[in-house]
Amino acid sequence: MHKPTLPDNESQRLKALVSYQIMDTDPDPVFDDITAMIAELCETSIALVSLIDDCRQWFKSAFGLSATETSKDIAFCAHAIHQNDIFEVTDTLKDERFHDNPLVTDEPNIRFYAGMPLVDEQGFALGTLCVIDTQPKQLSVRQRRYLAVLAREVTARLNLIRKNRELEEAKALQELITQTNQDYIFVKDKDFRIVQANPAFMSLYPEHARDSVIGFTTIEEFDAQAANEFLEDDRRAFETGRNETVETLVCPDGKLHTIHTLKIRFEDHRGEPFILGVGRDVTEREELIASLTRSNKELDEFAYVASHDLRSPLTAIRRLIGWVEEDEESQLSEESASHIAMINVRANRMDRLLTDLLDYARVGKEEHQAEPLNFRKVTMDCVALLDMPASFSLTAEDSQLQLPKLPLQLVLTNLISNAIKHHDRSDGNIRVQCSHQQFGYEITVSDDGPGIDPAYHEKVFQRFQTLQPRDKVEGTGLGLSMVQKMVEHYGGSISLTSSPGQGASFTIVWPVEK
Repeated sequence: MHKPTLPDNESQRLKALVSYQIMDTDPDPVFDDITAMIAELCETSIALVSLIDDCRQWFKSAFGLSATETSKDIAFCAHAIHQNDIFEVTDTLKDERFHDNPLVTDEPNIRFYAGMPLVDEQGFALGTLCVIDTQPKQLSVRQRRYLAVLAREVTARLNLIRKNRELEEAKALQELITQTNQDYIFVKDKDFRIVQANPAFMSLYPEHARDSVIGFTTIEEFDAQAANEFLEDDRRAFETGRNETVETLVCPDGKLHTIHTLKIRFEDHRGEPFILGVGRDVTEREELIASLTRSNKELDEFAYVASHDLRSPLTAIRRLIGWVEEDEESQLSEESASHIAMINVRANRMDRLLTDLLDYARVGKEEHQAEPLNFRKVTMDCVALLDMPASFSLTAEDSQLQLPKLPLQLVLTNLISNAIKHHDRSDGNIRVQCSHQQFGYEITVSDDGPGIDPAYHEKVFQRFQTLQPRDKVEGTGLGLSMVQKMVEHYGGSISLTSSPGQGASFTIVWPVEK
């Protein structure tokens, strides 16, 4: 006896068979009709729908045989799945592969076998449709054609069973999603009647009114004008295919809700139109937006107070100090003169802080449109505002770009100012570069200063943070945080590359809209 060999794609074949979930399932009348029919057409006593797994052949349908399975090692069908066409053994006792097979020498005493592989859509042979007899015989051309045709019917039936199961699983999952979704989901027919709704939608109605939802428009008691206004969004969705609204209304549960609703028209298999509505309760979101709007307004008012009301007494203090210096300059002791000088420094720092606070608060409040710019000219305009020492040199690339001018100037001014203020020498070199990238622009401001330890790279972007005492290097600690805020407002990013003694290089990625 020759044992069947394994197909080259056995692991994939077995995986395909498992995907059908057909093994050890209940009898199917359709398969039973096919085996009865092919046995009659081929004039055999036995016909089987046989499926081959890793260790056995199992019969989904068996005509003329009481057994439900056999070992794979002795299965004729395990040989047949290697073929592309019908595998036929006309007389098993004359075939050295099968003459001593237990299925030949004992029940069911097979003398004739013919099996057509059941090949699925991916090309895997799952088993066979086979006919068996206890007498030697040979199929006619017509009988072979019947066997091939009905084998394809078996395969089609297996595929249909699998697809129906997958559809049922998908339907069950979709139903689970719909039932557990916290959005308000509903379907209306062309007469604006609600024909389906999920629990979240039904929860908008008090319990005693929920029986009057499905099958009703829910506005049966409205007057004609009110009903027409209520259904206007539905009507628009039916006419245009889509309607989207955000509205605040008192729902049937008696509560005030702000709901964002999207309605989409669709048709069923009969061509009947419906609309699917999905409503999301955005009450908390809208309240949060309103709260943020109020907070932003209050911050704007604070920034105004900081720049106006606080600057007024500061100006008065500076004026008074100036008068003291003018009136008493010759009589001031060295210590008093030093104190007055320190007051002036502190007052100037306070003035800069108020200015930076106002500028920081304004970032993102106004939108600036991109415009054609010469990068070198914009850079040199920033330098002019800074009154850069003559001992410093600055080079900027002469290139064209399209970005919002004022935000770019704010960014460059702060970065160049930092490079000057934090330099460890009275002279230095600053290089400003701009390159075009696929995503937009890459702008780099580099210097040959003392550099920054990597441990402080994140700290430099934090508000009010400075790496050196303010008495040594004047600054408010808002410059780099303002730069970061501005760049991120426009969808970009800023990074620092630096190490002690190697200078610092700030790189900005500034995307542009396509």
